[in-house]
Amino acid sequence: MAESFLYFGFASNLLKERIGVRCPEAKFRTIATLKDYKVVFRNPSTPNHEGIWHGATATIVPSTGGIVWGAVWEIGNEYLDALNREDFVDKGVFRNFEVTVMTPDNKPLKCCCFQMCDPLPEPGFPSPHYLSVIVDGAIQRGLPEDYIAALKATPDNGYQGKVNVMDDIVKNKTK
Repeated sequence: MAESFLYFGFASNLLKERIGVRCPEAKFRTIATLKDYKVVFRNPSTPNHEGIWHGATATIVPSTGGIVWGAVWEIGNEYLDALNREDFVDKGVFRNFEVTVMTPDNKPLKCCCFQMCDPLPEPGFPSPHYLSVIVDGAIQRGLPEDYIAALKATPDNGYQGKVNVMDDIVKNKTK
């Protein structure tokens, strides 16, 4: 039985310090693409989830010809429950499912990924904090410049208050 699994992170979990909040032993393996999907920001029907970042959350939706760039992390099985809790899988906000991503050298990898369950959640805008973590992660992972530029061009909701999870990310950056 495998002691770890591969996880495809395409939003805040691009950033090492963010994934380290729940999965401190996550090991970055490679960047990869998920074809025929795109990233969108939605307001989930469970308000508690939106409250973490004070804005809409990234999810992936099918989109013919679309490409989502992300990070492939190797994570110990003992951290799967933590990832599921983070994305409110037990509350039906996100679902954990398997995707096949392609590495830069064209190797397919089967990875765990998370997608919002509600098929038509309300579109929304992410908080500046959440968006900055995604952009910082994309830069940290060395994703293509045009993809980073598209992320930077995403409108945010202007929220300027405190986002508690940012404290944990900052702590991880100082380790």
